[in-house]
Amino acid sequence: FVMDHTKGLNLLHSYTKLKKQKKCFFVLANKLTILHFVTDHITNKKRIKMQNLNNKVNNFFSNIDALASLIFRFGVGIAFIIHGLGKFPLPPQGLIEYFDLSPALASFVALSELVAGLILIIGVFIKNPFGNLMTRAAALMIVIMMINIFAIAHQDWFITSKLFTSEQIFLLIGGIY
Repeated sequence: FVMDHTKGLNLLHSYTKLKKQKKCFFVLANKLTILHFVTDHITNKKRIKMQNLNNKVNNFFSNIDALASLIFRFGVGIAFIIHGLGKFPLPPQGLIEYFDLSPALASFVALSELVAGLILIIGVFIKNPFGNLMTRAAALMIVIMMINIFAIAHQDWFITSKLFTSEQIFLLIGGIY
């Protein structure tokens, strides 16, 4: 801005000088046109350089995007496998005693966590519509489980800092993703 302001003041000074000399107004108009053209040309060069940089950054990160999705999927899948295995041997006595669940329901929860994690990871390696369907089914299982976990096990977490500092919210988001 300072440079443009300085140029504008110089042009104004030139104009007053030319007016005193009773020169033609067209000289000033030409100087203003040239200034506009030079400034516009410099702006276009900067814009093109920025677009080139943006394209390079996007190309670099588009390769990482698929890898990030894969890592996220493995992370969520492994977390569910670990949570499911932690409830073995079946029926999980901790769930039965703490939440007063039936042995069948407690076993179903443990197996659902384990199977959902396994399917989420296995679905990566199946490159056809069946693999996609498996992944969607695992994600639906995860979302249903996490909503029930929040509703039954962590009722006091809703809209508190405990919710957003726990891993459960990220597992729910992972299932939705």
